Amino acid sequence: FAWHYSPCSELAGDMLNVMRLDDDHVGVYLLDVSGHGVQAALMAVTACRYLSNHKDASSVLWERQDGSSEYRLRVPAAAAEQLNARFVAQSLTEQYFTLIYGILNHRTGEFRYTVAGHPPSVRVSVTGRSEFLRGGGLPIGITATTYEEYSIQLDIGDRLVFYSDGVTESMNASKEL
Repeated sequence: FAWHYSPCSELAGDMLNVMRLDDDHVGVYLLDVSGHGVQAALMAVTACRYLSNHKDASSVLWERQDGSSEYRLRVPAAAAEQLNARFVAQSLTEQYFTLIYGILNHRTGEFRYTVAGHPPSVRVSVTGRSEFLRGGGLPIGITATTYEEYSIQLDIGDRLVFYSDGVTESMNASKEL
């Protein structure tokens, strides 16, 4: 895993995390809160807390197994739906955020993911061929909705590239996109 994070000149709400979930799985997400400033940053921090790899009721990544104190990993689409439900219920502003969240099984190479309005990620094969990943859906925090889950099989040497609109909306020295 490698990343480059270049914050803009002001406080904002882009966040990235790569985290071990268990012996076989690694979780990764990138989110981008609408707007800039303290409000966007605080919403991003709250979302990151809900996307915690800690097995407890505050994390949307885990669900309690019926009649037990044990937790199991939620599939990405269900995690996004839980996250969305929390933000829709607490919505006091018109803010929302885009998200891609996925789970990589590092033993098999399967990557299962969901997208909530985030720009499409790119798979770059070991041969150099690139393709945009499928996905769409509404951003988190707008309205109650469901999310679709996708799965791709990664081969040794394949890469996934995640980015936010900070890349597609960056300006050159002439102030052009």
